[in-house]
Amino acid sequence: MSKLTDRLNLADKALENSKKAEAAAPRPSSNSPTSLAASSKARQRKEREKALIEENQRLQQDLEALTKSQEKLRAQLDDQGIGSQVGVYIEGDEIIGKIDPAIVRHSRFRNRLELAFKDPDFLDLKEDIYRLGRNEHPGKVRRITLDDGKPGFEVIYGHRRLEACKQLGLDFHAIISDLDDAQAIESMIRENDKNLPISCYEEAIRFKSWVTEEHIWPTYTAMAEQLGVSKGFVSQRTTILDLPEVIPQAVGDPRLLSLEVWRKINSAYIESPEEVVKLASEIADGANGFTLVDKAEAMARVERLLSAGKKSTRKPSKPKQEFKTSSGVPLFATKRSQLVVEFDPKIDAETRSEAVKMLEEFLSSRVSTS
Repeated sequence: MSKLTDRLNLADKALENSKKAEAAAPRPSSNSPTSLAASSKARQRKEREKALIEENQRLQQDLEALTKSQEKLRAQLDDQGIGSQVGVYIEGDEIIGKIDPAIVRHSRFRNRLELAFKDPDFLDLKEDIYRLGRNEHPGKVRRITLDDGKPGFEVIYGHRRLEACKQLGLDFHAIISDLDDAQAIESMIRENDKNLPISCYEEAIRFKSWVTEEHIWPTYTAMAEQLGVSKGFVSQRTTILDLPEVIPQAVGDPRLLSLEVWRKINSAYIESPEEVVKLASEIADGANGFTLVDKAEAMARVERLLSAGKKSTRKPSKPKQEFKTSSGVPLFATKRSQLVVEFDPKIDAETRSEAVKMLEEFLSSRVSTS
């Protein structure tokens, strides 16, 4: 039974109780104080009854409209030849389809990595659906023409629920709608925010895809405005995709990293790209795609990548610079910008004078190059 029907029944019950209370109320003489109070209560009951009648009528109209939409949809599905694969019923304030997964495809706007259909969260979801015999929380679909030219549906949200139902051989329960691309994306984002938010890496992929591949919006700025996020919010995420593919593959499961961690990786790559890519290739070890790892393993791999950047940014110590006389006798040396002069007592005055000239030349060259 739908929520509209429940609310309609409650309104009917309240109206009935109000009328019973009015009939049972005593009727004192018209001039007594009790009579005045009773009249006031009677007026209040009349006002409540009027409000209940109006609410009852509105709910009745809503229910009739929803029922007509249900019947119209059922007729359309029959005309399309897929009525036998879709059961239609009302749940809450929505028309729900009990749909054969064979005629439902994943959306090209899907923003989950394939790992989302293998990880522990998905296995728990699949177990819950198996236990209940259906997906308790309906997904949302829109009517489309499938690749084979036949009518079917495309998921707006509920991709993991659909995949679980497919694997279990169960019908997929979903709200049936007719949204355009932009509306479908906005609906998907709202649902993700309420349930299992997607990672910043997945956000980066979807933002780039919607603008550069699907062309839902002409620019990132236009997309950000319609989605209600800042341009910085978008650019901070899409920057992740500037990294070579081998780097997120080396992490294993890029969904586990926060935006701050991705910034650190990006900084390391900018400072020493060759070293970071080389180490990432070693860590990935030829993996073609992503792999399920836990958070500890992912962060351990990140630390290895960051260490490559740290090693390459260490400044080498300045070499020791020796000064000798023309005959090869060492006089003094410099190291790490410090000058120490020590003359051997056996060195004669002429040699010391030569050393002073060399020192002057040295200091002059240091000043000119600084």
